[in-house]
Amino acid sequence: MKKQGMVNHFVSEILAGMGHTDRLVVTDMGFPIPQEAKKVDLTVRRNLPTFFDVLEAILEEFQVEKVILAAEMPDVSPEAHARIKELLPDVEYEYVPHWDLVDIARTSKGVIRTGDLTPYCNIVLVSGVKGIFYE
Repeated sequence: MKKQGMVNHFVSEILAGMGHTDRLVVTDMGFPIPQEAKKVDLTVRRNLPTFFDVLEAILEEFQVEKVILAAEMPDVSPEAHARIKELLPDVEYEYVPHWDLVDIARTSKGVIRTGDLTPYCNIVLVSGVKGIFYE
């Protein structure tokens, strides 16, 4: 039995299959996940697990080179936006309209739903190689 790191089988499978520039989406509870997307729904109940519980666990194992966020997030959920910037200070940021995130989810390697209720608390993590293949 695996005793550390990401122990969720379905999330581990997605992470292990990621290549350079592949995209992984982590969402709040209300995000409209496209039917064709590979979905892992971790929601147990409202705010369980939180977006940041899941994001922090993923970041322990996943190299990110770019983040895509909803353009609405900094104004609507500034605390969540600031925390993301703290967790990922050295990556490129792109901001797109919320509905563009739904389109991105259609072609991502996976979409992980959390129980978080924070508005616009959704992130696209673009897989990187810095620190893996080169510094």
